[in-house]
Amino acid sequence: MDYRYSDDLTETERATEVIQMMDRGNHQSAENEPEKVKLLLKKDVSHGFSLPIPPEAVPSIPGALVQPFGMTVQWTLDDKGNRIPKHRLLQDLSFSLSKENASVNSRVAMGEYNEMIYGWCLSRIIHYVVALWREHPNKRIFVAKYDYSDAYHRMNHAALAAAQSIAIFDEVANIALR
Repeated sequence: MDYRYSDDLTETERATEVIQMMDRGNHQSAENEPEKVKLLLKKDVSHGFSLPIPPEAVPSIPGALVQPFGMTVQWTLDDKGNRIPKHRLLQDLSFSLSKENASVNSRVAMGEYNEMIYGWCLSRIIHYVVALWREHPNKRIFVAKYDYSDAYHRMNHAALAAAQSIAIFDEVANIALR
């Protein structure tokens, strides 16, 4: 996967944005929970989703951009069905410092991508299950659910997209490979 832009940054604008982002650091949500962030980053590195490099190497990477980390807490279930908090690490590709609309998200040309529709999924599945049941009333119907976000975990960044998805935490720059 590559980023397709409607507006490119000049080399000077890009270099300025990198330096300012490196100086600024991450969002408070990540800074407030450093041990959890380190644990999540270690997991990403061990699974091959992130490549750690020294931060001083970032400005010399062609096309590089730095994105701040944030962290959110969502709920999940444990083995017994109890709700427990789950921390998720986020890269903020909507954030820019050096100029307005310098962020990845503000420059992406959405018309260059295939349309993705999620809103009608449940309705379509229900109609499909009813059709299957009408055709095979005495058979069991099995349905599996997968998070659409899991599909993005398996999508690899193109080299330039990875270079523009770098986040720095605890004196380590992490290139997002997914």
